[in-house]
Formats: sequence, structure tokens, C-alpha cells
Amino acid sequence: MAFGFKNIFVNSYRDFSLHNISLVIKAMRIDWFAVGAVFVGGIAAGFLFTKYFKDVAIWLLIVGAAIILLDYADFIVIRWDAVKTIFGTSPTATLDVILKMGLLWAQKNVPSVISFVVGFTIGIKVG
Repeated sequence: MAFGFKNIFVNSYRDFSLHNISLVIKAMRIDWFAVGAVFVGGIAAGFLFTKYFKDVAIWLLIVGAAIILLDYADFIVIRWDAVKTIFGTSPTATLDVILKMGLLWAQKNVPSVISFVVGFTIGIKVG
């Protein structure tokens, strides 16, 4: 029996049971410590998001606009190909490619993504 969400939830909906779900979870070999750490980080991020988002967003916009204007006026030179290389994308990558890379990462790390989203939501409600 091959394990996977598609196999259990799509192909064999007649056999849908808690036992099959537990088999899938066991087969995933989840690092529960990492999932818990991401959950706590999500709570902290959600709490800080509610408290400081406006200030951080304004400062990021100001600094980002200043850097782009300084680059446009040739006071500084930004090597955009080096920036894209640092972030792990090719210099010719488009927004579509970057979004697909993010989606693939999220699909590979489903337990961490879910725990962060739940923690972030709790942090927003607490904050």
C-alpha cells in the first residue's frame, strides 16, 4: 500500500478512516520537535505582527524606496543578478518561477507550514 494524501483522500475515499490517516502520519516521519518550534515561532510572529506591522512596513517601504532611488540616480550600484543568486533564484527567474518554488517548498514541508499558519493565527488572536 503506497502512502500519500492523494492515495487516501482521492483514490480510496471508500476506505477513508482514522486508521488510514494514522498510517499516513506515521509514514511521513514528522519531526515533532521542529513542528512544535515552528508553531511557537508562528505564535510569536502573529503576536509581533499585530503589534509592530505598521511601523515595520513603513520603514521597509522608506528604506526600499531610498535604495531604489539611489540606484536609479547612480549613487549606488545594485547587482540584481547577485541579489537573485543570494536568494537562490536564477538571474532570469520571473515572479511565476519564484512563486512555484515557494509552492514546492510548502508542499514538501506541509506539517511545518500548517503548524506555522495555526500558530500565526493564534498569535494574531492573542495580540
